[in-house]
Amino acid sequence: MTPQAEFFLPDALDARTECMSFAVARRYIREAGLIRLNTLEHIIQDGRGRLVVTQAIRQVVTATLRQLSPPCWDGLVS
Repeated sequence: MTPQAEFFLPDALDARTECMSFAVARRYIREAGLIRLNTLEHIIQDGRGRLVVTQAIRQVVTATLRQLSPPCWDGLVS
């Protein structure tokens, strides 16, 4: 077991300093959370935009297949 003299313990905690430290930590955590939320919203918006593009491409492909419409493709185009 290690002797007690080897441990560093502060004599007394300054309540004001401790409160300021907690406030700074909360601010940084809040800012990190907002950055993460903003990043996730950008990812979601990008995904929605890609879905719109994908749907538009599907419509173009479907319209093109209908115009070409050989009998063997009738079952593929709904």
